[in-house]
Amino acid sequence: FQTTLPPALDSTSEPPSIFDGTT
Repeated sequence: FQTTLPPALDSTSEPPSIFDGTT
């Protein structure tokens, strides 16, 4: 988990599409 991500995104264990860049 990255500490830069909010708890909500951290609990999903998946990076947002913004950081993912694949979308």
